[in-house]
Amino acid sequence: MKRLGKILSFIFLIANIGLIVYFNKDINKYIVDNYIYTRVSSNYTFNEYAKKEDYEFAQIVTDFTADSKQDLVNILYTIIDSGTDNFTFYCSENYHSCLNDVTDLSNDVNVLAALNNFVHPFNSYSKLYLSTNKSGKIEVEIEKLYTKEEITYINNEINEIEKKTINSATSIKDKIKAFHDYIINNTKYDSKRAELIKNNIFTDNTLASHKANGVLKNKLAICSGYTDIMTIYLNKLGINNYKISNISHIWNLLYIDSAWVHLDLTWDDPVTSNGDNILLHEFFLIDTDTLKSFNTIQHIYDADIYQEAK
Repeated sequence: MKRLGKILSFIFLIANIGLIVYFNKDINKYIVDNYIYTRVSSNYTFNEYAKKEDYEFAQIVTDFTADSKQDLVNILYTIIDSGTDNFTFYCSENYHSCLNDVTDLSNDVNVLAALNNFVHPFNSYSKLYLSTNKSGKIEVEIEKLYTKEEITYINNEINEIEKKTINSATSIKDKIKAFHDYIINNTKYDSKRAELIKNNIFTDNTLASHKANGVLKNKLAICSGYTDIMTIYLNKLGINNYKISNISHIWNLLYIDSAWVHLDLTWDDPVTSNGDNILLHEFFLIDTDTLKSFNTIQHIYDADIYQEAK
C-alpha cells in the first residue's frame, strides 16, 4: 500500500507539473489580472469645459474596455474631452491586435491632432503619453496646453471684450461677427513665428502667438492662436464647433442655422506689404462648396475625419 501511495503521489505530481507547464500563460495572466492588479478602468468626471459631443469620427463612451480600433479612438476622445490628466483602461481579452493598434494610433499624427481638435481648447493636450503592458493595460497621461492661470486670464479678457463690443449684438451671428472683427482689428499675424515653424523651428514660444492667451496679451497670432480664441468664444456661446487642421493650417467649423459652416480668422486678417491692418469677411461662416471654390492648398482636409464638413 505504501508503495502504491508513493506511485500515485508521483503520478499526481507529474500531472500537476504538466498542467502548470501547459496552462502557464493563463495562470500567469490570472495572477496578474486578479492579484497584481484588477481590470478596472479609472474613475473620472467631466470638468466644466467638457463638451460631451458626439461626432462622426469619435463619440463619447461609458464602456472603457476596448474591442476595436474605433473603441480606442472613442475612449481616448472621451478621456481628453473629460479634462482628466491620467486614466487607465484595458483591451478586451478577445481584441488580439489591441496593443499593436495602440502603437499605430500613438504614431498617427492626423488622428491625435483630430482628437485635440474636437475638444475644448482648455481640455486639449500639449503632450499625450500612452503606455501599455502585455496584459492589455493601457495608461494615458495628459499634459494640458493651457495652465489654470492662462485659462483665468483668457476668460476674464473675453468677458471684457463682450462688455466693450458684443453685448449690444442681438443675434448669435452678430455676436460671432463682432468677436471676429474685434480679434482681427486688434491682432496682427505673427509672420516671424510662422517662418520659424515653416523651417521646423518650434522653440520660440515667448509671445505664445499659437495660443489664445498670446493673441489677447501680445496682439499677435498664428492660425492656431486665431482658431483657439474663436473656439473658446464659440463654446462660451454654447455653439457646437470644432477645429479642422492639416499639416500647414487650422480653422474653425461650427454648426449654426442647421448647417455646418467654416470660419477662418487667419485668412480674414491678411498680411499686407505696407503693414496696414485689413479686415475681411470672405471666410466668415461659409459652406464647404464656397470654401472649396477658393481652391487654396491650405484648406484641403481629411474628409474621413472631419465628416461634418463634407
